[in-house]
Amino acid sequence: GKISRGRTPKRTGLCTRKTQELVCHSVNECIILQYLPKVSPIGNMRLQSQLCFFACILLPCLTEVTEFKNCKEFFIRVPNINNQGEQYKQICQFYNNAVRFATLYDTKRRIPVYSAYVFEDVSCQEPRPTPTWMIEPQLVDEKLQKNMMTAGQLKNPAVMQSQAVIEDYENSGFDKGHLVPVCHRSSKDSKISTFTLTNAVPQNPSFNRGKWRVQETELKAYIMKNCQKDQNNKPLAKLITGAIPGNNWVKVDRVNIPSRMWSAFTCVVNNTNVVFANIADNNQTSNLKEISLTDLKNELKKHYNIDIFPFP
Repeated sequence: GKISRGRTPKRTGLCTRKTQELVCHSVNECIILQYLPKVSPIGNMRLQSQLCFFACILLPCLTEVTEFKNCKEFFIRVPNINNQGEQYKQICQFYNNAVRFATLYDTKRRIPVYSAYVFEDVSCQEPRPTPTWMIEPQLVDEKLQKNMMTAGQLKNPAVMQSQAVIEDYENSGFDKGHLVPVCHRSSKDSKISTFTLTNAVPQNPSFNRGKWRVQETELKAYIMKNCQKDQNNKPLAKLITGAIPGNNWVKVDRVNIPSRMWSAFTCVVNNTNVVFANIADNNQTSNLKEISLTDLKNELKKHYNIDIFPFP
């Protein structure tokens, strides 16, 4: 991935809306989002007929996208996380010289805060790969290449200080839980790119392989069926999956074990921008719960003193 730095953004510009699509025309314009707060693709998969009259949210505009500037296409709103020291790193995740998704990484807890991505058409049914898990070279040294690498390719003792390594998960009792799931990627390279430890957290095996995987599959089906398609008949949806830190660690303060997992997505359904979010405890008895964006943002504020959320 590529980590970029820059100047403090300034507020300027006007908000505009394009028919059937909410877009950021340039970094000098605002992003608007109008949404239904209670639309669930999980379970009954029905849209509520009563529209929440949630007029457009006007967001601060940026004259320059300082971080994530090489991968802002994955965001509805690029969060302002400048001047926050060394703990949080913004990564444009590169694999095979192409940017695949974006990750906000917590270098102290050695887990991602979230990964943001654009849904890919998965109708091609590319088989699930089994690659060697990779690491992020630019967390070690920003002068290194931007493509993710294996530990064998990057033999540097500084790796363990900046991020999780495969040894952290060995005999830990936890899965390496993907934030960007393999089943939402289409090509072989895109699927392989999800196998980086900066896109993984220690996840309870029963939860990861059970209800969490089910919701990933159901969400994929909902997007493929309902979300607006582009000119090539591919669904248009942006997603973000994150982890809330907990009080326990893997291997004595090496990698934080998240207490909860959450996800959110947005797309256009029947000419209306829809947003859905859910949250669940990271344990074997957990049940997924639908949550409003307001409640989700309030939950995240309890754990982070920075503006991290890329949805309005």
